[in-house]
Amino acid sequence: MPGGIQVDGNDSQVWMDALLAQGLDAIQMTIYARQQAWNSPDLIFHENGDGLIANIRMAKDAGLSVTLVLRVALEQGDISNRHHWHGTIWPEEGDIANWFRNYGDFALWAAGIASSENVDLFVIGSELNSLTSTVAVDKLPELYRYFLSPERTSSVRESLVRCAAEIPAEDIGPDLQFPDGGNYGTLDEYLRAQEFSDRAWTQYVTGASEMESVNIDRLNKRRATYEKYWRELIVNIRDVYVGPMSYAANFDQFQEVGFWDALDVVGVNAYFPLSLRGQAGQRLEEAMTASWLRVTSQLNDLATHSGGPGGVLPVMFFELGWTNKAASTVRPFSYQRVEVLETVPPSGPRVAPVLTCVHWATAPEDPFERVRALEALVRVVEQGAFPTLRGFTLWKLTTNPKHRNLEPFAVVIPSGSGPISDNDEIDIADRAYLHSAARLAELLRLSASAGR
Repeated sequence: MPGGIQVDGNDSQVWMDALLAQGLDAIQMTIYARQQAWNSPDLIFHENGDGLIANIRMAKDAGLSVTLVLRVALEQGDISNRHHWHGTIWPEEGDIANWFRNYGDFALWAAGIASSENVDLFVIGSELNSLTSTVAVDKLPELYRYFLSPERTSSVRESLVRCAAEIPAEDIGPDLQFPDGGNYGTLDEYLRAQEFSDRAWTQYVTGASEMESVNIDRLNKRRATYEKYWRELIVNIRDVYVGPMSYAANFDQFQEVGFWDALDVVGVNAYFPLSLRGQAGQRLEEAMTASWLRVTSQLNDLATHSGGPGGVLPVMFFELGWTNKAASTVRPFSYQRVEVLETVPPSGPRVAPVLTCVHWATAPEDPFERVRALEALVRVVEQGAFPTLRGFTLWKLTTNPKHRNLEPFAVVIPSGSGPISDNDEIDIADRAYLHSAARLAELLRLSASAGR
């Protein structure tokens, strides 16, 4: 199921026709529930699927396969959600059952649509990192250790502030304003607030103010509780929807999901770090290929051990994409505000990468870097090193060049409308990107037909 997800637009039919013309045959659609406070059980969704159903039918009539993904968005107007995201949702102990009951209502309603409209793949959630990390641990997870270490978090903050000192304040200011009214005058203020929020969240989750006092048994008990609820939900969904099911795990969390064996597909949002800032030419291509090989080895192993008696599970990349900025493949998940990136060290005996600062809004463009990243994945698949991969969704595709100003990940698909230049670098790069995607799609079709 190689395909894409659309940047918001009005003419879905034009977009679908353009997608098929590129050799891609699948589309991803989304249903959202809105989470109120990040630690509450309160989820809101509207049981009106008319627009979604119309789009599913349009896609089916066009000959496209449809993947339907459930997502949760935190309510941005709620001040308690400032510096949080859907990956940090963690209901209070007494509200766990209520949260899963509400989410179950949402999932079963969506599953009814998936069933009645013959959706090809149903994805029960996306990037709910904290709620789906259900594998028992014998030590505190690294992310928690980092958040509970003032020395480490303050060091990163100071590095960001120091290396961003030369960026004009007017360039950074708009990056630090939030829909809930949060407005930080300086980068340091913003980062201190984020640091405080991350530490407070970790203390809330672990029940401990410092690493030494964390009770691992307590954490594992919560993980086991989540595991039980997810498995129950999957069973309930199967009573409504009989097709294949998956979950979209984040790139850095898929190994912590404990219920893959209850699903039919291992799903990942594939924002894997692939390179160092400053790498170029053959050195960049070799780094990307080596990174993909490491990633695919982990995924092949997981898919093999999660299949149970039914055999090896297939793998799907539900989000695969990069921005058109230089160094977008260093941390593909980072594209806003200021970031420190692992960078090729200066000439000399040092081997370890150094950290350098980038302000994404003013960073230079290199639309061919993401082309090289996708080409590296194609090479790995051609070599037979990723036999479990069965599909991908390009994040995000559009037929409207103006969307590049609105969506950092936008790739423009040629269509009957809208000018595409033979001389513009980004148009040339986008066509090369889509050509690589078509090659990858064909490789996956050949692999599937051969039963590999």
